[in-house]
Amino acid sequence: MTPMSDRRAVFNRARLATLEVIDADNDVSYGSAFAVHRKHGPGVIVSAAHVLQPTDETPPTHFRFFIVDSDATTNEWGAQSVLLRIDASAVVVHESHDLAAIQYPDTRFPEGQTLELAMRSAPKVGDQVATFGWPATTPNLLDREVIIAPTACAGIVSDIFPHPEMPLGTHAFYLVQLPLHPGNSGGPIFDLRTGSVIGIVSKRLAQKVVGIVDDVLADSVMIMHGLTSAVPIHHFASLDFPRLRRAE
Repeated sequence: MTPMSDRRAVFNRARLATLEVIDADNDVSYGSAFAVHRKHGPGVIVSAAHVLQPTDETPPTHFRFFIVDSDATTNEWGAQSVLLRIDASAVVVHESHDLAAIQYPDTRFPEGQTLELAMRSAPKVGDQVATFGWPATTPNLLDREVIIAPTACAGIVSDIFPHPEMPLGTHAFYLVQLPLHPGNSGGPIFDLRTGSVIGIVSKRLAQKVVGIVDDVLADSVMIMHGLTSAVPIHHFASLDFPRLRRAE
């Protein structure tokens, strides 16, 4: 069993690496994302495709990413700072796996505010996992009375399913016992022992499993059963990053 002090360190690092995704033009929150640890090359932010490439009639042209101030205590409210503003055209998407990312050549996160990816190992049913995200956001940031920090939720890997849109036996996704809400989408799901990210919170795959098309009803069914679907993180390796520039 992981010592409590180690588990707290894992939680704190994940908290500092979890970002809120904001439509920079309208100050609307779209969900969660996280910063990836890389030894070389530009920094990368990872999220769900439906967060960074929404199907709105007027999708965002620029995103802002909020991050918890690394000097803030875990109990302090209002501990946010704007990290960066990036052109939405810079998003790289893996649509079949609801996975997306943005790289930002001009900026790197401090090492303590990034997460490792579990690219060479897969979780087993029963493994303990957790996530951070921004579920308690108002539709418009300007209407907020209090700006909070990302919230945590812990659970287990409940099952590993075949991907509903891929040939049987070729791809899978995870069903995790985490009662999450809209706003958590795109956040990291990480191993509680190592802190490494094993998947990304996704709603799309959950809808296909329960056979419900309506977003609100699908969310209600999954929340009622305390279940969330996760895109396996190893699909990150298949994203093809072009040469990108930071938005002005």
